[in-house]
Amino acid sequence: MKELVVFNEVTAIIAKAKADNEKLVFVYTDPDGEKAARSHIANLRKVKTKISDVHKDAKAEALALGKKLDSKKRELIGEVDSMIAVHKDPLDAIDAEKQVVIDAEKKRLEDEEAKRQADLDAREAAVKEKEEKFAAEKAEAARAEREKHIAEEAAATAKAQAEQKAKAEADAKELAEKNRKEAEAAKEKRRIENKKHRAQIEAAILVCLTRIGLDDEVAIRILAAIIDNAIPNVSINY
Repeated sequence: MKELVVFNEVTAIIAKAKADNEKLVFVYTDPDGEKAARSHIANLRKVKTKISDVHKDAKAEALALGKKLDSKKRELIGEVDSMIAVHKDPLDAIDAEKQVVIDAEKKRLEDEEAKRQADLDAREAAVKEKEEKFAAEKAEAARAEREKHIAEEAAATAKAQAEQKAKAEADAKELAEKNRKEAEAAKEKRRIENKKHRAQIEAAILVCLTRIGLDDEVAIRILAAIIDNAIPNVSINY
């Protein structure tokens, strides 16, 4: 089967048909030539059918043989597998035990890594919390400092305004006092000047009264009566 000897018979038939095919010449336009050509083609098709039949029979034998080969293969492999199992089963048991140890070690390492990561996450969280707390305290201190600064500025402004107001009030009071004193001084000056002026006019009147012959005492009494408006329709024009 390896050399496909089953096709030897049809190979010889094909060789003869090929030799005949090269020699044959048909006049296709002639009825006899046309008939002969069609007959030759029919014979060649029979060769194709022969090839298919040989192939079909050979393939059926090959399939049957293949099934026998597969069955024998499974049988032989089963015998070898049985021999392998005698020695492989203890080795598999050892490998299983090793795998248990490996799996346990792997789990231990994974647990340690998980614990290490959890500790790292906890430390990072603590650091973050501390940083956030510090930032919050810093912000609160800054806010308090700003409020203190604003309050101090407001107090300083209020104090300055109060001092300015007090100074303004003191200046106004001082000015008012100065104006009052100046007014009183002016008033006193006018009073003194008026008194002096009146005294001069009254002295002049006394001189006139004494010139007309009145003695000093009578002249003084008449002047006093005029000053006191004791004499109707008589007054002094100061």
